[in-house]
Amino acid sequence: MTRLLEHQVKDILESERIRVPRRRLCATPAEVVEAFGELGGPLYLKAQVPAGDRARNGGITRVEDEAAAHEAAAQMLGISIQGIPVTSILAEAAVTGAWEGYAAVSVQEGPARRVLRFSRTGGTGFDPSQAALQLDLVDALVPHRVRLALTRIGTPSAELVATAAFLQRLAFVAHRWAAYTLELNPVTLTADGVVALDAKADLDDYSKVLIPDPSYLDEEDRDPRERTAREYQATDHRGSLRYVQLIPDNVAPEPGMVASHSVGGGESIVVLDALASAGLRPTNYCDTSGSPSAAKVS
Repeated sequence: MTRLLEHQVKDILESERIRVPRRRLCATPAEVVEAFGELGGPLYLKAQVPAGDRARNGGITRVEDEAAAHEAAAQMLGISIQGIPVTSILAEAAVTGAWEGYAAVSVQEGPARRVLRFSRTGGTGFDPSQAALQLDLVDALVPHRVRLALTRIGTPSAELVATAAFLQRLAFVAHRWAAYTLELNPVTLTADGVVALDAKADLDDYSKVLIPDPSYLDEEDRDPRERTAREYQATDHRGSLRYVQLIPDNVAPEPGMVASHSVGGGESIVVLDALASAGLRPTNYCDTSGSPSAAKVS
């Protein structure tokens, strides 16, 4: 499983005709100032790291002028988030709409499947299980089933066409790009349609030959443990093994850092939440499930 950076996900979304804000990827404060002149203000500056909780860790900020943009960029490029140094910033034009909601395709257990979720409310702290619309991906790929599901949750008629078109595209993109997770939180409704304000995606490494642009799954910078897990999974198909290094190996251990190993994605979510509530930081995401071999678990 490969987690993409936000700017990569938005490039994919735009290529698949899902609306995203105007933006520019920057590596220096000077480039951020140039982006302000190009895009206009206000801008959101977003640290490009494969980590959550960017806002609470100084990785997302809004700037109203060029001086503030330069200062904020200089500060952001000097920090690390979950042990990952910030080396690039996505400068993005601010977009406002009628509401800010949640839309995603993600894996759900019991039985294992991908599910489309949508809510007209969303943002930081939103619980996906509370999404008003929850539709298996196989159904979400059928347009009239998406429209029917939106009608059932009381979507205003004036928003139905635009919202349905957006969710149909989201389901198609998740299927076409073999995404375990494709989460847009928040999204907003504008006069031109639904816009994805934030985006993250985890793509299936084993579908590299099938997706439209395999370069997104190139392994040159893959963590050695992630590569080892992937190679082992490729030689032993009894059950599954998924591993993501959340904190780079070259980061010095700190009090509270712990390894994580669960059985299945659902249990992993519970374990990671429990660790966070106890003030601990998981160094990795690892799960073995589906009756794996003893050697694979070991």
